[in-house]
Amino acid sequence: MALLGEWAPRQQDVALRLSHIGRFPESGVAFLGVTPTRSLIDVHTDLHVRVATLASGTAWSLYQPGVWVPHCTLAMHVPDAAVSHLLSLAHAVKLPIEAAVVEVGLVEIESGKVLERFALARTERMGL
Repeated sequence: MALLGEWAPRQQDVALRLSHIGRFPESGVAFLGVTPTRSLIDVHTDLHVRVATLASGTAWSLYQPGVWVPHCTLAMHVPDAAVSHLLSLAHAVKLPIEAAVVEVGLVEIESGKVLERFALARTERMGL
């Protein structure tokens, strides 16, 4: 996708703080929650606007600017019965975790197959 290949190198990496564990009850997706920052929201909005014009259908409503919940997916389809086990595992993880977005990509959701990936410009503040 040429658009991402041109866009990504002009973007600075974005610092992230993974601050909590959660689960979306409708989908069963377990995740590490990201504390939203202005820079993360701005990059997401800019990318969404650019990619939305190329979509063959409509973008998922949950990923729309103003609705999107920043997160890092750990597992999909976690049943209600496994939530207590998930929470017990969470106690073993020392939070928060400091991280950075250093690339963007296109991923096939169900298989997890990476279709394309593009590096962002890196900054010295991230030490990368």
